[in-house]
Amino acid sequence: KIEATMTTNALTNVNGKWIGDETSGELKQDGTFLTLKSNSPGTPFNARYDCTTPDGQDWYFQVKLNTIPKNSCISVGVVNPEEMLPGWKTRGMFFNGNLTNGGAALVTAFGPYPKEGDSVGVFVTNSNQDVTFYVNEKCLGTGFSLGPRGGKVFCPCIQVSGEATVEFVIPDTLPSVVMTREQATQGVSDEWKLIQAINETGRAVHVPEGREIVLHLDESVAKFDLSIRV
Repeated sequence: KIEATMTTNALTNVNGKWIGDETSGELKQDGTFLTLKSNSPGTPFNARYDCTTPDGQDWYFQVKLNTIPKNSCISVGVVNPEEMLPGWKTRGMFFNGNLTNGGAALVTAFGPYPKEGDSVGVFVTNSNQDVTFYVNEKCLGTGFSLGPRGGKVFCPCIQVSGEATVEFVIPDTLPSVVMTREQATQGVSDEWKLIQAINETGRAVHVPEGREIVLHLDESVAKFDLSIRV
């Protein structure tokens, strides 16, 4: 299913702080900017955003990759606090070009390898615990689908082998497009029915009852800016 909606990001109302695992890695924070470094060769350093994510609500965050030296690798995703353990023992849901659980690749070549200057987005749908990944706001597809979470809590997590400087960003709104992996690889060329839009004040505006607006998209893009009068 492809959804084209825009709603408030529940993570904007959450306060948290970044904490590292128990390895000898380094974590420095300056506002929204983070510097992460693994000090043990061959062993990654994990850090998570220590917070209580909204129960039953959808949330989204981005990690902007400012500097990643050669031979360093970064994975972005979510983790249950009890499962963020030292090094490769962490078990979560991550993207680094592949889909990984923090210890091994589960699906290879899921998307482009994140490079310096890229932004990696992670969208968690709490109703069925789908985790969808984005690179530079382009949807790569849903990578994990766990079904109802049954009380299990997840929070943002970053895993670094080597070192990296990133910015942690919580956008005000959720992504406007969510796709399955199959839909993402086929692009977005199709007819899309507009359900909801955002006006100049940031408020959601629904298409009036009895009216229908169909968008004809003819290329694969990350984002469309539209001006529509209804």
